[in-house]
Amino acid sequence: MHNRSKLGIVAAVTVVVAVACGSGPVEPSVAPVATASPVAEGATPPLGEGPLEPGRYALDWDGPPMTLEVPAGWDGTVAGVGKFADDADVAWGGWSEPVTRVFGDACQDRDDHVAVDGTLQGLVDALDAQGSTDATITDVTIGGYAGKRIVLAPSPGVGEATCQTGDPGLLQIWEGPPGVGYFALTPGASGRVDIVEKDGGLVTFVGVVGAAAAASDLAELDAIIASSEFGT
Repeated sequence: MHNRSKLGIVAAVTVVVAVACGSGPVEPSVAPVATASPVAEGATPPLGEGPLEPGRYALDWDGPPMTLEVPAGWDGTVAGVGKFADDADVAWGGWSEPVTRVFGDACQDRDDHVAVDGTLQGLVDALDAQGSTDATITDVTIGGYAGKRIVLAPSPGVGEATCQTGDPGLLQIWEGPPGVGYFALTPGASGRVDIVEKDGGLVTFVGVVGAAAAASDLAELDAIIASSEFGT
């Protein structure tokens, strides 16, 4: 991940929207020289990191091949897209690893995890039951596959003065495998989890919306998601 947002701290390479938090990467003493990977003629270019020209791009991740149509004004985050402007941040992208357990209470710094059975309904139920977050669950279609969207917001009264996490006010949603980090929200942000069933497994996406996010940016994000297509 590469963090261009105040909504989170970089912790993982498999999640590339600015929503996973944990210990950040160690800066090298000498910066490596980046080299662009060649793109085959006729292939959809990868999102990469940084400002994007309008067009269709491929997610560069460990999940199934997928492309998105991106309008002007958006940045790529390798496996997702975002607009980053303080509390107006909007970001969304793929979570490559299976989600096997969520925090029982998003606001408490303790080893209180709920196991997830690997099914779509199991993950929905675990997020719906999570303490300190309120979940709004709706249907969603991504790349032609039906699934569920869970919008997560802090429960009333939950905030920096009440949460006991290592980073005050942080809402921890779930923890990834060792070395991957975890999906979390900073104060004032809401999150979204999109899950679809494909080829007998789950494809999971995570996103964050800042407290001051513009309705027009959210509409553009919805259009980007609606444009998604899975490859073969």
